[in-house]
Amino acid sequence: MQEKAIMTYHEYAVRIYCKVFKVETDGGDAYVCGILDAIGELTEREQTALECYYHRGMTYKQTGLSLGGVCGQRASQICEKAL
Repeated sequence: MQEKAIMTYHEYAVRIYCKVFKVETDGGDAYVCGILDAIGELTEREQTALECYYHRGMTYKQTGLSLGGVCGQRASQICEKAL
């Protein structure tokens, strides 16, 4: 079995940046720091949802379970609102 590589917070922020701005490359380190700052301003639930889905690579269903047993569709909605 192949282990999943652990993503750094920089890679996590780049992933969020690319999703939000619909680009394939990061915008540079200054933007990454801003993304991490912005994530820090979200509710704990939104932060957890983004971290589970974008940082840990969980499915929306798994993310929902981490959020207290909400369905995958609701977890998706929480992520979209946070973005």
